Amino acid sequence: MKNICILRNKIIFIVCMIIAAYPLMVLPIISTNYQEQKELPRIQGGVLDLKHVDFKTSKQIPLNGEWEFYPYQWIMTDKQDHREKKQYIQIPTSWNINAKGADFKTTFGFGTYRLKLINCPTDVELMAFIPSIRAAYRVYMDENLIASSGMLSKDPREVILDQNVLKNRLTLPRGQNVDISIEVSAKYFPVINYTPLLVESSSDYMRTNLRLTWASMYIGGFMTFIILYSLVLLSGGRNLYSIYLMLVCIILSLIISNRGEIGATIGLIIPYINSFAYIDFVHFISAFLPLLMYLYVYDLLEVKVPRRSIIMLLILTGVGVMGRVPPNIGDLRHYKMLFNAAGSVPALLVIPFLFKEISKGTPYAFTIGINYLFIFCGILVEQYSFLGIYVFNMSMFLPTCFAGFFIILLYAYVKKNTQSQSIAKESQKSELELSKMKLKIKESESALMLSQIRPHFLYNALIAIYELNAEDPEEASEAILKFARYLRANMRSIGSKEPISFQDELKHIQNYVAIEKLRFGERLKVCYDIQTDHFFVPPLTIQPLVENAIKHGVCKRIEGGTVRIKTYENEKSFFVEVSDDGVGFDVNILNEKNMDSLGIENIKARLAIVMNASVNLSSEKDVGTIAGVELLKKPRKEEANDENSVSR
Repeated sequence: MKNICILRNKIIFIVCMIIAAYPLMVLPIISTNYQEQKELPRIQGGVLDLKHVDFKTSKQIPLNGEWEFYPYQWIMTDKQDHREKKQYIQIPTSWNINAKGADFKTTFGFGTYRLKLINCPTDVELMAFIPSIRAAYRVYMDENLIASSGMLSKDPREVILDQNVLKNRLTLPRGQNVDISIEVSAKYFPVINYTPLLVESSSDYMRTNLRLTWASMYIGGFMTFIILYSLVLLSGGRNLYSIYLMLVCIILSLIISNRGEIGATIGLIIPYINSFAYIDFVHFISAFLPLLMYLYVYDLLEVKVPRRSIIMLLILTGVGVMGRVPPNIGDLRHYKMLFNAAGSVPALLVIPFLFKEISKGTPYAFTIGINYLFIFCGILVEQYSFLGIYVFNMSMFLPTCFAGFFIILLYAYVKKNTQSQSIAKESQKSELELSKMKLKIKESESALMLSQIRPHFLYNALIAIYELNAEDPEEASEAILKFARYLRANMRSIGSKEPISFQDELKHIQNYVAIEKLRFGERLKVCYDIQTDHFFVPPLTIQPLVENAIKHGVCKRIEGGTVRIKTYENEKSFFVEVSDDGVGFDVNILNEKNMDSLGIENIKARLAIVMNASVNLSSEKDVGTIAGVELLKKPRKEEANDENSVSR
């Protein structure tokens, strides 16, 4: 059954990896060939011709291609002719790599993007959408200012961001040619690095409302999950807890907080998240995310990270951090993508490790694996979007993945804590039952001890000694001594908790047998085959077996019989065997509630609890009875630990 569950989990994990590969491998290919497949035009020389576009079948047009770019110039605000400084830049891209001129600094800059749309349709209202502009900007349509966000300045210390995504949507006039100019002030981050889109207005309004609704729901749901998670931790639920996991959640929350619709919503409440200082901080600490993802998986699965792996992880993380430093330091900016890719390797190495642990059936490896795929896929898609690989608006993909990540995580926490509480309750219940059983055994022990001093037994023993005294006074004196020792051993056993040596138990048995021989004479024969006696037993556990063999076995035959007491050992256990050739009995009568059956059950329970021993009873009518006791030389827990150490 376990192997079937492991196989099922492996198949589901592989299927989930294939699904996760779709946005990472298939969507980029679709995006690359999107315009060719849909027969849509590309921007060339800063111009996009919409004459042959059918907007009834094409709901959106990527505005990627050659935009005009004027570095360090605000062509609309300055009201100067800057045509001689015009450059062409591929959108989406980073202006610091493709558009820097001789005097264009890479740490901070301002400039203007420009695009001319010709032959706009007359029957459809269009809207230009530029997602996630990481700058302060002003948008002009022809020469009219129609939107602005933040505060622009040629001094980087005075620039203020405002990520209101509604301001990034520009309604275009029908049937006209339109010049769109975007003046920006930005730091070293790309400005238009997400693919701008030309969409039909009504459908875009609907999608925008849905995204803003989802953003609000996400924020509310996230706060709810945080509260629930905190309650789980405060209630003592430390199962599946990892400080690395907490750091991953914090960093992801910071990343999401200044992205797209969610960033815009939070920015209305906390304006600081729109500052360059906050963006720089999030950009830098995100370099440590792959390392923390690696560590939290190992931590949750309680697997120690090899020392060599730690050194490799630190080196890769250091390279990734170099890719996040300000690009004006030397020539590091030319290797940023390579550094970032190297820094992401630790997150990729976790996937084969998770598959290996799932194959081994490691507890919670499957849940953690599915949980990890959510966040791994979300982060890579966010990086792809940041590089302008998609022609689709993927701003809500990472938050959605993080929500799935958190839901699965919370489910795993609740499930494991519930199981732990259930196990704890069962353990408490077992301990309570064990305590009750010990108390009951203690009471029955006293009753058993006292039962060994039965009036009729005392009467019969004393009569036998009296008659023996008339015939052989010396032997009668010896019998009185043995009888006294027998009584003293019984009295000492009342209330005794500690096991005694088998040698002492054997002496007690011999005293008892000597007294019974006074009564039964030649009808009772007892043979001893003691091969080992260096072990311990609870007091009065073997003697009652001998008494049963005499009382209910051989002495019920007119001719009597023989009782044999044998001990031996092997590597694991000591064995005590009491057998007789008496009348035998049906072992099913032990299920009935009578004094004899209760006595046997009491002996079994005492041997099991005190010595971890077992009793095996077999009998056949007119053949005899065999009572066997096995006492382990080691407790079962120690034996199991020894076996585990050998298997390792």
